[in-house]
Amino acid sequence: MDTVNKIRYRPTDVSFQPVAGYMSYGKLLKSDIKKKGLVGYYRLGAVYDPEIRDTFEDYEFDGYKDFSMCFNFWTKKDPLLSYIYFQPHKFKQFKALLFFPLLVEANNPELVLYYGYENIAEVKLE
Repeated sequence: MDTVNKIRYRPTDVSFQPVAGYMSYGKLLKSDIKKKGLVGYYRLGAVYDPEIRDTFEDYEFDGYKDFSMCFNFWTKKDPLLSYIYFQPHKFKQFKALLFFPLLVEANNPELVLYYGYENIAEVKLE
């Protein structure tokens, strides 16, 4: 979250380290988009499963605007657009890489990482 510009950023990618090396969380689509192929449908790199809750939506911060990036899962000429989210996991302890978009227009951001409503780290930009 950017506490100066009052923006809450949705992550665009999350990877975790179970033992050695990093594994990406499975991406879930917010929209039920499909691309018909010769036999069945193409795999888009993410799946649509409305049964899996988007936990980003479980938390609201008064006065903050949410910012999410929409991804194109096909081509510019024939776009298949959707926002993404990640399936919740329960870990006692883990290392993770988190990727967020940042708005260029958001001047002098002061960034804080939250897990739910818990402030877990300040983020410094280089």
